[in-house]
Amino acid sequence: MSKHLTETARACYRDYGYHTPIEVMSETKACRLLQKFEQAEVNFPEALGPFGRNNAHLTFMCLDEIAHHKVILGAVEDLGQHNILTRGQCIADVDQNQALDIVLRPGQASLHHPRLIHGSRPNRSGHRRVGVALQSYVASHVRQTVGTHYALAVRGRELDDSIVRLQRPQSDMTPGAVAQRERVNRNYAEILYRGADQVRGY
Repeated sequence: MSKHLTETARACYRDYGYHTPIEVMSETKACRLLQKFEQAEVNFPEALGPFGRNNAHLTFMCLDEIAHHKVILGAVEDLGQHNILTRGQCIADVDQNQALDIVLRPGQASLHHPRLIHGSRPNRSGHRRVGVALQSYVASHVRQTVGTHYALAVRGRELDDSIVRLQRPQSDMTPGAVAQRERVNRNYAEILYRGADQVRGY
């Protein structure tokens, strides 16, 4: 399979912890998906608010389309996977002079290494800032050692019987998809916060 990222892009990620921009789709296509997302927010506000947005690609077609986009899958495959801070950790002694502003247009994406400190400044523009964080692409040979191993196959080889295979949504917020997402989120929270004194509010 041909690589999506150039050697220069992979070197930037390796040396600096990020690569941007990745041209995922046209601005027109991104705007169409944003319209679908905004309609989903109107129709199902409780499912996309700050306390209900984890794994929303399991219940919303527009987010599932992004999670399965061939450009994103290609870039992730080029670089591999890791994790993020979730247990109330904080990072001390950050040199703000080393900060770099990354500005993306609609339809673009960026990749961040898990050891790269990244965040967003306040949005002072007249437009919404909408982003989708996709955090858990892993190879099919990787096994969950705590909790139930759920997986949504995006491409590659079939999953074996030790993995509970998730289903892509066929329409927004079907009862089966909602129940599936709730199971996954409970399992994920139990794994992430196992033994933690502090947990992140969703």
